[in-house]
Amino acid sequence: MGGYGANYGNFGKERGGFICSLLFLSGGILGGISGKLISQGSARQIKDGLEFILSGGEPNLSTVLLDNFMLPLLSLFLATSVIGWLLAPLVVAARGYMLGWAISSAVSAAGAGIGVYIYYGLPALVTVPCLICLTASSMSISRGISDVLSQRRRSTPGSTKADGSGRQTAACLILLLAVSVAQTYLMPTLLKMLQ
Repeated sequence: MGGYGANYGNFGKERGGFICSLLFLSGGILGGISGKLISQGSARQIKDGLEFILSGGEPNLSTVLLDNFMLPLLSLFLATSVIGWLLAPLVVAARGYMLGWAISSAVSAAGAGIGVYIYYGLPALVTVPCLICLTASSMSISRGISDVLSQRRRSTPGSTKADGSGRQTAACLILLLAVSVAQTYLMPTLLKMLQ
């Protein structure tokens, strides 16, 4: 079972998912710690932004789409790189850091209201697992490309196997789109109800 054999696809995705999960948690912890260290000027800006959002202000759909799709698309782009299997997990760690920092700084600036946790937590229940799944697939594909180019393996990476990566990717992208629409149009109503 040691090394990268011909069955790297499924074993690699499982290991990649585990590595990405650990890096997400590590990034979240570091982000949570550093979010407590914001200045008073930054705290005022964060509090003003949160008051707008928590009072039911509608975010811009294009901004939400960019926020929800930027890192997953970067992760998919890294699948085409020979060293993408090394860089893609850093995308998940960065997402963990950003989410931890955002929640921690929002709680520091505006207090620990339920709206803060709903605003950041509900979308993250879908966006984070999608990012981890896409990144694990990207790591597997990129590692396969790296193996082929280094002559460790003679088969084409990912293309000869029907491992469901395409369906998984499509499902994740559809879920990300649905979350973006819900975050734009349903989240303000939910937050108004909680006020």
